[in-house]
This record gives sequence, structure tokens and C-alpha cells, in this order.
Amino acid sequence: LPELDRLKGETQSPPHIYDVWEHTLHTVEQMERLLKLLDRDYVHDNEGGGDLVSGLISQRLGRYREQITSYVSEELVPDRPFRSMMMMAALFHDITKPDHRSVGEHSKIQFIGHEVSGARVFAERGAILRLSNAEIRRVRWVIEGHDRPWQMSKQATPPSRKTIFNFWNTYAECGVGICLLSLADTLAVYGHTITPQTLSGRLEVARILLEAYWEHPDQVEPAVLLGGDEIMSLLGLPPGPKIGALIAALREAQAVGDVTDRQQAISFVEKQFSEL
Repeated sequence: LPELDRLKGETQSPPHIYDVWEHTLHTVEQMERLLKLLDRDYVHDNEGGGDLVSGLISQRLGRYREQITSYVSEELVPDRPFRSMMMMAALFHDITKPDHRSVGEHSKIQFIGHEVSGARVFAERGAILRLSNAEIRRVRWVIEGHDRPWQMSKQATPPSRKTIFNFWNTYAECGVGICLLSLADTLAVYGHTITPQTLSGRLEVARILLEAYWEHPDQVEPAVLLGGDEIMSLLGLPPGPKIGALIAALREAQAVGDVTDRQQAISFVEKQFSEL
């Protein structure tokens, strides 16, 4: 993994307490810690799980131990659980920070855009390592999206149903990995300096996203009230991008609760079409 060498000595601004190389190693360690704490067979012990941070993680996300264990146990290729790919995501999540270094306001060091290019670099390394296309695709999305929950946590209000829908509509099952990587990343950013308030904010975003995914599927993948053929017949339109746009708008309206039945769906599509 020759890409890793460039991370050594790459400094970062607070709240980071490590350079990019050390931060990366701590992210891998924290991913290991998270997956242990959130494993279905986890047994509390004073040595590994008696601290405040572990207690908060267990309190907020412990109810999803079964689902998280199933997620990281999935074998996209035989005999290789996805857990190993989550470790690769942690290892590569900041891989291109040296390429994106800039200094912004108040001398703050920034790495704008490193998520997208880092995902691409992982994909290239994954191909060389002969990882499967399915593994590369999922880890690539996990890396590319790992800052999204952090951005949500900076907002004054919790993620809205529209934000939740758009997140899962973009990332699908990769969103679970994104939530886990974002948390491991947060723990590695702050290290021993993390406060209960900071961690609680990040955990609350993860909880809201995972709750929608596993407990409220109607907010993530609404039932089909009107199909593409029905919309074309209703509006007298041929197949094309307008139909796709109308379907996407309808799904979002269902997810946020603005449309709940077929008649409302028809009225919504007609109104949307009149505004195109």
C-alpha cells in the first residue's frame, strides 16, 4: 500500500490532535473498537467497555448490534466478510489529503475534495489487489460519503426527513458503512480530547440515519404509488428524462410525508408537470 507513505508528517489543524498518518492508524483502531462494541455477541467488560465513550456508543447504537453484525459479516466474495473492507475504508479514507492541502481563514488547514479523490485512489488500489467489483464499489462509496454525517451534525437541527431520504437514496446500503466510518473518524480526530457533547451529537446523527434505514423503510424506499408507465399514460408523455424527474420528485414527496396515497400522488405529479 505505497500510497500510505505520503501521509506521514502531514499536519492538520485542531480539533485534529494527530497528523494524517497517525490519525489514519487511530481510525483503524477505532473502527475495530466500534465493531467490537456493536457486535451481536458483545459482552460488557470493565477493561474494554467501561469508559464513558464506549458507554455512549452502546447506549445510542446498541439496539442495532444484530443489524450491524450482519452488515459487516456479509461476504461479497466467499470467505471474506465485509468487516475487512471496513478496515480498508478506514485505512484509505484520508489517502489523498496531501493533494488537497490548503490554508483557509484563520490559518486553518483544509483538505477540500479529498473524499472523492480518495475514493478513486482506493478503487485503483483495490483493482491491483484483485478485490471484487462489489467490494470496490461499496468501499468507494463509503469513503466518498464519510464526511456527510459530520456535516449533518454541524447543523442547528437534526437531519430532516428530506435529508435522510436523500442520504439513503444516494448511498443505499453503503450508508451503513458511512455511519460507522464517520464515527471511527470522529473518535480518531479528537482522541482523548473528545467531549460527551461532541460525541453525542455525532452519535445522534448516526442513530437517526440508521433508525430510518432499519425501522422506517417508508422514509428510505417509499412504496410505488405511481409507476413510470402510469405517469406517461396520465400525462400523455413519451419515455424520457422528464418521467425520471417526476418519479424522483414523487419518491421524495412520499419519503417526507407530503404524499401518502395514490390520489395525492396523481395530484402531485400533475402539479409538478405543470411547473416543468
